Amino acid sequence: MPCPGFERGNRAPADASAHGGPAADYDAERVNAPVGRLLLLGLLVAAVAGCGASSHPAPATPSAAPRPTCAYRLGWQRLADRIGADVYCPGWLPDPLTAQIGGTSNNINELSPDRSYLESFIWQDTDTPNISGELHMNLRGYPGRTKIPTCL
Repeated sequence: MPCPGFERGNRAPADASAHGGPAADYDAERVNAPVGRLLLLGLLVAAVAGCGASSHPAPATPSAAPRPTCAYRLGWQRLADRIGADVYCPGWLPDPLTAQIGGTSNNINELSPDRSYLESFIWQDTDTPNISGELHMNLRGYPGRTKIPTCL
């Protein structure tokens, strides 16, 4: 958009003398070139300012990964008390299983005389027509032993 009172080209406005100088001293190229350069410089600064910027700043220090928690601590604590040893309490089992001893998916809760234990969790899909699915997890412990038992 041209400046008010100026016409296109290298001609001075009709009232150039009223703007502080004679009409003969007006040079449109000399006036418009710096304005164009300033506009170009402003666009360049705006573009460079956005380079490398991130909308999500990096954390100052890496945080530790969240640790799974024992979802059903009471049942697993009772098992540990019964055998007199530490037991693994799962913080997660595949959906729809839960790690609740005595819960709907816990089908085996066995303790042997040697203090070994077996907790079994199972789910079976019987609701979907023409599809059968089963999910089964066994958690077994042998307190005081590190050797993997062999089948007889």
